[in-house]
Amino acid sequence: MFTQTNGPPLILIADDNREVRRNLQKLLEAQGCVVCIADDGYETLAVAERQTPDLILLDVQLPRLDGLATVRALKAHPTVGHIPVILLTAQAGPAAMQRGLDAGADEFLTQPVDEHELLARVRSLLRVKAQHDRLRAYGGRLTSLLRVTEGLRLHLEPQPLLDAIADLARRHLGFGRVVVILLEVETGLLRVGALAGVSDPQARAALAATTYPWDDVRALLRAEYQISESYLIPDDSMTGRRRLWRKPTAPLGDGRWQAQDNLLVPLRSAAGAFFGLLSFDTPDDGQRPDAAHIQLLELFAHQAALALQNAALYADLHRHYARYVAPAVAAQITGRSAVNTPFGAPVEQDLVVLFADLRGFTALSDGLSPQILVNKVLNPYFSEMTDVILAYGGLVDKFLGDGIMAIFGLPTRREDEEARALTAALAMQVAFRPLQASWAAALGRDIGMGVGLAAGRAVVGNIGAPQRLDYTAIGRVVNIASRVTDLTPSGGVWATQELKMLAETYVLTHPADAAHYPLTFQPLLPTALKGAVGMQNLYACGLAG
Repeated sequence: MFTQTNGPPLILIADDNREVRRNLQKLLEAQGCVVCIADDGYETLAVAERQTPDLILLDVQLPRLDGLATVRALKAHPTVGHIPVILLTAQAGPAAMQRGLDAGADEFLTQPVDEHELLARVRSLLRVKAQHDRLRAYGGRLTSLLRVTEGLRLHLEPQPLLDAIADLARRHLGFGRVVVILLEVETGLLRVGALAGVSDPQARAALAATTYPWDDVRALLRAEYQISESYLIPDDSMTGRRRLWRKPTAPLGDGRWQAQDNLLVPLRSAAGAFFGLLSFDTPDDGQRPDAAHIQLLELFAHQAALALQNAALYADLHRHYARYVAPAVAAQITGRSAVNTPFGAPVEQDLVVLFADLRGFTALSDGLSPQILVNKVLNPYFSEMTDVILAYGGLVDKFLGDGIMAIFGLPTRREDEEARALTAALAMQVAFRPLQASWAAALGRDIGMGVGLAAGRAVVGNIGAPQRLDYTAIGRVVNIASRVTDLTPSGGVWATQELKMLAETYVLTHPADAAHYPLTFQPLLPTALKGAVGMQNLYACGLAG
């Protein structure tokens, strides 16, 4: 009997002699084969393309298109050229065999054929065809793995990455349902991180809400279920209810997928970091996976674990840099931004520069210990002002003793940059008042803050020596903003004329945003600023109403 893992072999008999076809069909069907028939060469090509048989028995003396021409056409066809062909002919001798093999036939038999020899040749070529099919399938899966691996590299955020792992595995690795199950180290629980192939909303919600104690699941991963790193568990759920566990009812790769089967593949990186499990269910071909398919799934799981490890690293880097720079800049540093310019490369661009400086701090520092000064005054002050600056999309450039330098317009500039920077400065004064009141009550000192701003062009990037770089802005606008701040009284927000005009222009041209930026400007006397040419027109800023 001829047997294959994917069902009985399909054999095409192409012969115009009805008696020969009947005898061959009877012989092959007795061996468990399924037979299809063709009467001539052109019909042979059509049936082969339509049904893709596992083997073709082809008579040389066919009408319309002879057997030699037919086998040449078959072997040149992109989808059926791999199908083995046995040529049958009444012509004997080396010359006839050479013509048949040169045309592309895999075997050559002289009629009347010996039944035992024919069955032996068919059995041998079916084994070759099955091996060829496995290699083609494995090659296709390797191509899918490369495609899937490239897809994983596109994601750095945790949840989109988990969703991509489940979706890509389902679409490319041969299973109808894939669940990503993550281990929470702190609780010892496995939780569903993502799933694909479950369309029913209630079923999705139930799976997403389910947790599995890791110790219970680990107890199921017994040696009799293990294939390589993975486990074929004969169970349709992991609800924690113990069942009469049994070995799979058929050997791996030698039986159809059972309704209760579940394939668990560990999410483990090459370095050994364990993230959880991939659960595979409902294979597309209805078969239990063979060893090569299992290996492919494990390779994918390793790549998925590496992607999860990289995402965790990016998250840590982002949290680290976000303590020092604005979130948008942190995203650019860690590669999570669409900005194409390499981070730190000096570039010239339009900015708004803000300085904030404490009033009365020098006198205060003479009468307080450094510990109280830092812990009770500076750190709370820097913390509150940083929150406001970041909330309005600014970058805290540096802390300068009792002062702060911030930049608006990095890493990319937005249309409302000037109006937003001025609104942020006014919000800083609002956030400063409770600090001011608490210091007055606790320390008996009146501490104020002045904020000055200027708009203009500057060079931004890594400035300094190779041993010590500072990401900052250099240019006239920085100096002007600093000088304006020196003149600004406690509680005030002063701005240059250029900044005022840019903010007003934005509000006038975007009336829908006017409510967000109800700015007012009080002109001040023209003022000479150190380092600036001529008198400067400055404005005291406020909010309408």
